[in-house]
Amino acid sequence: MQRKAPTVLFAATLSACATTSGVRYEDDLSIQDVETDPRWLGHLYTEADHLRPFPVNLAGRAGTVLATDTPTMKGGMLMVPVGETAPIVCASAPPGRAGAALNTLISAAMAGSARQEIKYLALGQVGSRPALVVHTLSSDGPADGNHIEITMGKAVVVPDGDGAVACMHHAFGYRETLERVADSLATSLASPTPAVTTPVKFEGGGVGVRVTTVGEAGKVTVQTVSARRRSRSELVTEDLTQVFTRAGAELTLTACEEGSGPTEPTRYGAPPFPDACTDPAGAEAARAALTPPKAGP
Repeated sequence: MQRKAPTVLFAATLSACATTSGVRYEDDLSIQDVETDPRWLGHLYTEADHLRPFPVNLAGRAGTVLATDTPTMKGGMLMVPVGETAPIVCASAPPGRAGAALNTLISAAMAGSARQEIKYLALGQVGSRPALVVHTLSSDGPADGNHIEITMGKAVVVPDGDGAVACMHHAFGYRETLERVADSLATSLASPTPAVTTPVKFEGGGVGVRVTTVGEAGKVTVQTVSARRRSRSELVTEDLTQVFTRAGAELTLTACEEGSGPTEPTRYGAPPFPDACTDPAGAEAARAALTPPKAGP
């Protein structure tokens, strides 16, 4: 990167995401009058070699994660070594708290920076699972000075019936490595209960992932994690868990719980975040989960 000033210093910590096929993620580097220097673009495509599985225990759940060395725990977060770069940081969230896990990682990554931007929010895919994808960019230094530090970020959140896995990386490149690490962890921690995971889009640019599971006596649980950029520097997430019980041929909403990140979510009253317990999409997902598949021809 190059700035119209004598010197540019990069303290690079995060990059764009592995699940952004077709996206020129180097565009995420632009901030104010800083221009991309082609000599730096090669660092965006760096990946880790020699990943191998290591056993881990995350929030009481035993699993496996790909890494270059033994993972460690720090402050409830799993620190995953991936070579000569900052570790990938992962967290396991209980059911209905996927958005809270994403908020925690993003807030920690952007804390203390003078200028912050949510550069990209989209639906992606980690392995065979739908995921939420977020890119961040933070910078420090005087806006008109000759010294600027840029921090970029990539994060993925993979929901499941028993919770969610959220991972974030703090270095240039390693986008495919992030995907492989998150996939290995999400696969090993996956719920044994069959679940239907569906990506969803909302009006106004909101995106989400809905996870539907069928329990005993036809009870259906629908978990939805949603996210939207409220402004260039604010990400709003929301968790919603709806429980439906079958009563004859009908489904009745018997429980509804709203969760959020560190701060209360902003209510829009309409998409992207419908008024939680009146959201008909949950009932539609529950009915679809109980509908037997059609027989083949």
